[in-house]
Amino acid sequence: ASASPSAPELERHLPTEAGGTPLTIQSATAADGLGNDPTSRAFAAVIPTLGGKLSDLEIAQAYDEQQATDLNIFAFRLPGADGTKLKQAVIDTWLSAGAAGVKRSDVTLAGKAFTKIDYGDGGAIDYVFSGTDYVIVVETSDATIATEVAGKLK
Repeated sequence: ASASPSAPELERHLPTEAGGTPLTIQSATAADGLGNDPTSRAFAAVIPTLGGKLSDLEIAQAYDEQQATDLNIFAFRLPGADGTKLKQAVIDTWLSAGAAGVKRSDVTLAGKAFTKIDYGDGGAIDYVFSGTDYVIVVETSDATIATEVAGKLK
């Protein structure tokens, strides 16, 4: 985990390794971690509709610094918000899953319910999970790694 995490509550939901590879975990507040790209801006715009303030949004990422594992994990937490609604906001805005040609389906990985987002380009698949007030996006083209990570989400 990061030396002094900005979002320790969110970080604790993420795995510290996958496929035998240690993962680096970093967290930030929305002010420091959300970009200025259109999808991030659209996601930021929806936060007040979920009953929260952008300044309360926590963001975390877990990844393989060596890039030996086909995996990126992104997490978002809005304390007090409904995790299901936050998940829908992530899917609709940050992941642009409503675009033509993008396929969305419900899947179960390691006994947990995920929404699978397939962009149809042969690249990484996004698997989206929601908890009480947080959302985790597992991005990989390796279904075995996705299932392993799903089993380690807390």
